[in-house]
Amino acid sequence: MQVVFDCDPGIDDALALAVLTSFVRAGEVDLAAVVATGGNVGLEHTAANVAFLTQRLALPAATRAGAAEPLGGRSPGDAAAVHGSDGIGGLREGDAAPLPEPATPAELVGLLAALSPVEPRVLLATGPLTNVATMLEVEPDLARLVDRVVVMGGAFGDPAGNATPHAEFNIWVDPEAAAVVFAAGLPLTLVPLDVTTKVVLRPSDADELDVGAGGASLVSRLIRVGSDLYLELLGAAFCEMHDPLAAALLLRPELVTTTRGAVQVAIGGVERGRTTFGGDGPPIDVALAVDASTARDVLMDALAAVPDP
Repeated sequence: MQVVFDCDPGIDDALALAVLTSFVRAGEVDLAAVVATGGNVGLEHTAANVAFLTQRLALPAATRAGAAEPLGGRSPGDAAAVHGSDGIGGLREGDAAPLPEPATPAELVGLLAALSPVEPRVLLATGPLTNVATMLEVEPDLARLVDRVVVMGGAFGDPAGNATPHAEFNIWVDPEAAAVVFAAGLPLTLVPLDVTTKVVLRPSDADELDVGAGGASLVSRLIRVGSDLYLELLGAAFCEMHDPLAAALLLRPELVTTTRGAVQVAIGGVERGRTTFGGDGPPIDVALAVDASTARDVLMDALAAVPDP
């Protein structure tokens, strides 16, 4: 399986990249490229995080920096309160990894075009969908270049949102992009808050990973700093596995149960970013139930296998 990973690191994006690293080490995934977009924090931080993480995890993937701002022209939001001002809770401090090269939408399409049709080709997107939407502007028939698209985003009621009472953060940041992507006829699986909030790791899980690693690892530090930020913000120490669950589904799709249908996105107003079933448009698969216990075990096994040079 060949994967291009579009992300906005973000603590959970970083943990998703660690999950992918374990798949790469096991020979199950060829991670062709990691592309940054603005989202959880600004592109200057998400791109630097991509550089830091791919170097620290010893990944040979190409790195690129894509869109900095949403399609709609509004000021990008951020989730620094959840991820820290640099996106990964200060863990990048002192790092000097070379920044990813900036890439145009056409160059991002080229990353997918370079994948071999002999093996499954997957686009995994765990941030705002700006890069994917601009790729569709260049190549409306993007479906010919990918066999599967997995997107972390949206919310359909349990909970209804995390950026606002109505909307999940990735869709809220760039609802115009989400609407374009959901209407494009891609072979798309959407992984919303309805399932991702059910899978969490806690400081005790970080302790367990440390025992196996013989000391504090990058992965355990990410879990701890994420838990600390949640404790400060919400009063409880845990780290939701939004993006790691989406990454795990590349190899373990049976962890979730999906419902198929068209999805609409509210573009403006107080419900901006809200996702709902129904209306016109091509159907996509939406994960609405998860085997949370098994998913947690799958993630722990994957994260325990990540080398920490």
